[in-house]
Amino acid sequence: MKISQTFFRKRVREALKIAKGKKRAQEILTELGLNQAWEVYNAGVTTDTKYEERVIVDMVQKLIRYANLSDKQASFLKVLLDKVNGRAELERQRAAERANAAECPTGRLKFKGVIISIKEQDGFYGHELKMLVKSETGFMAWGSVPRNLRDVSRGEQIEFEANFSQSKKDAKFGFFKRPTKAKCTGKMAEGDLEEILEQTCM
Repeated sequence: MKISQTFFRKRVREALKIAKGKKRAQEILTELGLNQAWEVYNAGVTTDTKYEERVIVDMVQKLIRYANLSDKQASFLKVLLDKVNGRAELERQRAAERANAAECPTGRLKFKGVIISIKEQDGFYGHELKMLVKSETGFMAWGSVPRNLRDVSRGEQIEFEANFSQSKKDAKFGFFKRPTKAKCTGKMAEGDLEEILEQTCM
């Protein structure tokens, strides 16, 4: 197939524009001390690529195209790179946290811990409000939000009594039902909550 000169010139212009954009992008990242973002970009994206790296690649692609990175974007890029660099240590902390966690007990017991997340889902009686909680001893459990605490949010420190059962797949995870005598005892600081969320992969 014969390629027209117009098409060829267009492709050359596009290639030169991309090359110029890449050079400028590298300069901007270097000026901001974010050189590692370029390394992540060059590594590309595969099915195994983590969320942070995917976002970094997308941001660098836009930087190549538009030659502009706002202060807010640069700050976010740094946060992403910090997470990439801290991933190994975080995995170590998660492993240690899990190793030290107690197994979920069974039977009717009093629970003390913190709400990790809340989710509404369809149940036998219609919409049900469920929550994931982490105990003071480290085990985690899933069950219904107590009726008298429908307005709670993640990070709330909570106490209640309920029937607990242990997961067949994970002794350090369980389920609870019929929570009663529930009360909130405080609110966890956002920084402490984020640390727990990272350590529990939530």
